[in-house]
Amino acid sequence: MTGTNIDDQEFRSLFVHEFGHVLDLGCFQGNPSTGESVFKDGGDIMWNDDPSLVFYRISWQLSNVQKEGMKPEDFVTGYASWDAFEDIAESLTYYVFQRSAFIKRAETNAKIAMKLAWIETYVFPGGETIAEGQHLWNGEVPWDSTKLPYTWTQ
Repeated sequence: MTGTNIDDQEFRSLFVHEFGHVLDLGCFQGNPSTGESVFKDGGDIMWNDDPSLVFYRISWQLSNVQKEGMKPEDFVTGYASWDAFEDIAESLTYYVFQRSAFIKRAETNAKIAMKLAWIETYVFPGGETIAEGQHLWNGEVPWDSTKLPYTWTQ
């Protein structure tokens, strides 16, 4: 990020987004004895008991192929609809910084509700609030969770 002007707010969001990838691809690991899943990150294999697969299967047939019938509003951001890995990283970032909007969207969208439930089961059991999001859900899907305003509360 050398040579770019990124304020502290966006930097924190970018950090959480990238940590979402670390959590997904590095911390959540399945066991090879369960076999290969259809989800792969390049040459990296996701095993059938990897907890991330529960999340991926909400919206994805393959790592970069959405399930039939998915709509833009079934993803927390436009960028989340790129592939399963961006979906999970953007969803975690949206949860950390825009939790109220995530919860509001989950009230009327089953896919968003399932993603919220996964996060609150596998990452933040019982919920966690460290920022107060200022994104108000108005039916328009934002492109990038790292650009949404919030107030840091921790």
